Amino acid sequence: TAFIGPSGCGKSTFLNALSLMDKDYEGEIIINNKNILKFSDIEKDKYHLNIGYIFQNPYLFNKLSVIENVKYVSLIKGKKLGIDDVLKKVDLLKYKNKKVNTLSGGQKQRVNIASNLVSKPFMLLCAEPTGSLDSMNSEKVMEVLKEISKDILVIVVSHDLELLKKYSDDILYLKNGELKNN
Repeated sequence: TAFIGPSGCGKSTFLNALSLMDKDYEGEIIINNKNILKFSDIEKDKYHLNIGYIFQNPYLFNKLSVIENVKYVSLIKGKKLGIDDVLKKVDLLKYKNKKVNTLSGGQKQRVNIASNLVSKPFMLLCAEPTGSLDSMNSEKVMEVLKEISKDILVIVVSHDLELLKKYSDDILYLKNGELKNN
């Protein structure tokens, strides 16, 4: 599912609310029949361990290898999937021993995706995941996200309508903080 809209319309705020990065909102956010805004601290911690968040610019350890970056996250979140399996899913298995600082922007973003997938989240939130990539790498990242969306909920926020039309099942438009049909 994709959300699109002009700068300042509420796309990032929407993702921040869903991720509980921001929690100063009125109303309710219902996921699995629970209002996540009412979660206790322990419930919030469990929730955070079960979602993934992809930023426009990946936050990676550049001097570590691909596999070391993914292992680091798997230790924090609790390994649930095989690291090689996840790297294969994002087409990076052959680069697993390469240092992240030697990779292209698209490859780095796929390391970021792999790091999030290793904990087997139920939802992957993507804030402009292709915003800093060239068209070829943007396509590759969106192909990976489309494949992942067969197993988990992937929510993408972007300005790139053409890319979203090609890869998204649903596109919702945000304008002035409200959902619009078009």
